[in-house]
Amino acid sequence: MPAVTFHDSVVDSLTDFRWDSERRTLATNSARQYQTRRHRRQLRVEQYSGNNVVVDVEAPFVYLGRLEAVREKTVVLEYADVHDLRDSTTTREQYVLDAKVHGIQENRRRVAIRMDRIVSISLLEDVIA
Repeated sequence: MPAVTFHDSVVDSLTDFRWDSERRTLATNSARQYQTRRHRRQLRVEQYSGNNVVVDVEAPFVYLGRLEAVREKTVVLEYADVHDLRDSTTTREQYVLDAKVHGIQENRRRVAIRMDRIVSISLLEDVIA
């Protein structure tokens, strides 16, 4: 018997299930509402397209670069700086501030970041010293 998944949402109650035959999963109203919120959030992030952004993720990495695309499961940056915070004594905040002052130190032509790992996305120019 296959495992049951609930799309990308946390199920708040065990009522009002429906079977999604295309995805072969159970879904709830809260799952549909989550997908709508995710779509609205994706549209807001697309406003940053073509601008330099800071992408904070759950892992000890920080991504800086020009936002190229926002896809269903990834955010794509061009001319990006992928910085592993374990490789230096600099804090995330200090590294981002230095990038704002001195520019992004590109080490990737293009990078795709999984949407489910992203904590926040902001314009580099919005970083406050």
